[in-house]
Amino acid sequence: MPDFSKYTDQEIIDGLRKRKSLPKQLKTVISTSIENNFKEHNIALNCPHCNSSEYVSNGQNANGAKKYKCKQCGKSFTASANTIFECTSYSWDEMVDIIHMIIRNLSMIDISANSASDKLGTTWMIVHKILHLLNIMSDNVKLSGVIQIDEKYFREVQKGSHNLKSFVEPSKKRKARKHNYASKCGIFGPEFVNVLCAVDNNGHYWAKCVCLGPMNMDELEIINPYLSDVSYICTDMNDIYFEWCDKHNFTHYVEPSTYRTERKARGYIDTDSLYHKLTDKEYKFDET
Repeated sequence: MPDFSKYTDQEIIDGLRKRKSLPKQLKTVISTSIENNFKEHNIALNCPHCNSSEYVSNGQNANGAKKYKCKQCGKSFTASANTIFECTSYSWDEMVDIIHMIIRNLSMIDISANSASDKLGTTWMIVHKILHLLNIMSDNVKLSGVIQIDEKYFREVQKGSHNLKSFVEPSKKRKARKHNYASKCGIFGPEFVNVLCAVDNNGHYWAKCVCLGPMNMDELEIINPYLSDVSYICTDMNDIYFEWCDKHNFTHYVEPSTYRTERKARGYIDTDSLYHKLTDKEYKFDET
């Protein structure tokens, strides 16, 4: 009998995965490992039905996962209920690896190739479950301190639609595009989706699709509930930011979009550092 205390939870899980004749034991180990990590990371175990923290052990379910019974509503649940682990066979470490791959922006094929499941459909479900939860979490974000704001434009997509509509001329149909031809209005054309993006100096970020083409003041105001204790706002020279900062008494720092390009044109090597210290010669040249 091997000494299992010498092995990590994931090593035991990997060993059981190879022994396909022990599916119940595998699910029991995965369930126990998830519960242990919840405790280690101070993640509260609450009833998914009434959110009560008062419960008692209530045996195991058919899959071997430990069950609990809520003292408040009397309903049973498992530790993975109402979490990203529900209805999956992924362990804690495997789920962390998938989240890490999503953050690194790997493709669905790459994530599937490196995940515990060899089925693309299973990986697709997990990835979209995680992305959906991240989207919900973004509604609670608060940006503070130094906040940088800018827009990102994407050409609108109607992939899979058999009735394409023209956002430039709504009364007309749009022809299918085979090439990414230039817009008549540039990125400010109404066929471009405008995504407003913001990040603070704590690394908290927020992004939301606000309109098609350039945004107006009402559309910019969407970000207001997500701001708190603003030191100053950093933007490019878009006129709407000047008006918005004046309206809300935000200290406004402006860095033109061509700032680094202009510095490179003047021969500065360290163009990406805002704290680049100029020599006397550089300072004199910059002053000129």
